[in-house]
Amino acid sequence: MSYNADEFNWGSDVEFMDARTGPLTNAIETNLTLFRNRGGKMIVHAGWADPNISPQWPMKHVEAITRDTLGKEVTIAENVFVKLVMIPGGGHCGSMNAKYPYVPAQYDFTSALIDWVEKGTEPMAGIESWGPENGENRTRRLLYMAADCEVE
Repeated sequence: MSYNADEFNWGSDVEFMDARTGPLTNAIETNLTLFRNRGGKMIVHAGWADPNISPQWPMKHVEAITRDTLGKEVTIAENVFVKLVMIPGGGHCGSMNAKYPYVPAQYDFTSALIDWVEKGTEPMAGIESWGPENGENRTRRLLYMAADCEVE
C-alpha cells in the first residue's frame, strides 16, 4: 500500500489506512493470545524521564495486555510472557544522556529476550546496562516490574 504525501487526506485516509494496515502494524492491540500461544515473549521498556510519552502509558498498556490475554485477576507481576522494565532517568527509546549523564545509556534487552525464548531463562537476573567507558558514571542492573522489589 502506498500514498502520495502531498495528496494525503487526513480527514479520511488515516481511517482507511488504519483499517487496511492496522491489523499488521497497530501496536495498541491488547489481546496477544495468539502471540502467547505460539511461545511469544516480550520485554517492554520505557524511561521514567521520557519527554514524549507519559511513563504511566507503558504500565497501563502492559496491564491491559495482561488482563485481556491472561484474565482480569492476573497482575503484571504474574504475567509469564510480557515483562515491563522501567528505566530510571531513561528517555524515549534510549538514553537521556545529555540531560542525565549518570543514567545507563545502553541496555542489552536482546540477549535477555533470546535467553528467555530459547533457554526458558526469565530475565529475573536483570537486564545488563552500562554507562560511558570513562567510568565516571555508575550503573545498576535493570529489573522488570515484579510483585516484590528490593535493592541488593
